[in-house]
Amino acid sequence: MNSFRIAILSILIAAVGIMGVVVYMTIPGMQARKAEYDNSRADQARRDQQEDEAAKEKPAKPTEDDALARARAEHKQAAERREKEINHTEEQIALESGLRKEREARSRQAVEEAAAPSALGLVQSYDQNWNSIIIKSVTDRMPEKGTQLAVRREGLIVCEATVTNIETETNIFTAEMRYTDRNGNGENLNDSNTPKPGDQVILCPGVSQDTQLPGSDSGSESDEMLPTIDATLVPVP
Repeated sequence: MNSFRIAILSILIAAVGIMGVVVYMTIPGMQARKAEYDNSRADQARRDQQEDEAAKEKPAKPTEDDALARARAEHKQAAERREKEINHTEEQIALESGLRKEREARSRQAVEEAAAPSALGLVQSYDQNWNSIIIKSVTDRMPEKGTQLAVRREGLIVCEATVTNIETETNIFTAEMRYTDRNGNGENLNDSNTPKPGDQVILCPGVSQDTQLPGSDSGSESDEMLPTIDATLVPVP
């Protein structure tokens, strides 16, 4: 009996020893593998975190729809720029054309004014009953009786007239009016061809100044040679 107990006790002691050896040799390996596993998990977690942060910082790769929308926007901006440039060019051309036409008009006006006969006087009044124009001379040379005159307004001939009386003391002369169609508009008697105060009086186109306007010292002699008119003209304001 005692031998049996001793045998059982020996077996138990041997089993405990074997278990202790196994535990002593296995646990450190398991702990090392667990530590390695934990480290690999931590490394993987760090890599995942770094990739997430890099993905957030890196701009998203444009998709095909985004590229198409951007291309359309760029095309629209380019078209708007071209349209603005075209409009600006057209405005510049129109402005230059307007300035050129204005310069040409001024040049033509200057040439026409230079070529136009200078005014002898200005209409002071017109008496429709007597068909007579009273004219204030604006030069030092009075026209002779019978001189053919024309009334000019804004570059157009209103009517023609013939000098009938001269008053050298007041620089006023009168003329008998007659209507004309020198402008080719076929107008009849109306306001457009009726003399008005302020209208310019010039020699009839085609009449020479030298033959119709004597010097200041020959006015009296020419008056004596021409017939006089007894009728007195009444100025009408």
